[in-house]
Amino acid sequence: MAAGKAGTTPKGGTPATRARIVTAAKEALKHQTQTSDPSDSALEEIMKKSDLLARIDWSASKGIPGLVKIAEKKRAYHSQGSLKAGDIVLFHNVFDANRNGENDDWYTGAGVVVECRAARFAAVASTGRELRMVYLKPDDPHRRRLDGQVVNSFLRAPSRTDKPRQAYMAGELYAGFIDPDELIEK
Repeated sequence: MAAGKAGTTPKGGTPATRARIVTAAKEALKHQTQTSDPSDSALEEIMKKSDLLARIDWSASKGIPGLVKIAEKKRAYHSQGSLKAGDIVLFHNVFDANRNGENDDWYTGAGVVVECRAARFAAVASTGRELRMVYLKPDDPHRRRLDGQVVNSFLRAPSRTDKPRQAYMAGELYAGFIDPDELIEK
């Protein structure tokens, strides 16, 4: 991850870029409509409204894995590091995309981090066919609640075909994040 002084932003991005992404995510949550392919199309809509989509070559037709490939080429994808508001958070195995009953469905969910408090993050993410606020604590992935607060939301709905050790909560399904500043700087 790009290092910098507190309060600075890597070249290419600005604090306004992250603010637009967060605002677009919150607005999408407020004024949502149901979609047939929620993760990709909801993320695309947020990226359009924040002006991020105009700055990269991606569309929902390429899916979240396509966005990750672009981010990897620009070194904007991170599997470790601290999340910040405006980051695009990624999840594996949110649903069984290839319907084989295995945990091999990479990058099937995404959201936008809108709030950071200590090591607990709130993100607008798509689950099922609607957007909702989800909570994520990557440092404690198996814990549902801490001090009376939800720290990891359920993202995956249980199914009769699930394996015995199937993961369901955000921290368990967490797959890294994309830094929007790094995505547009190169």
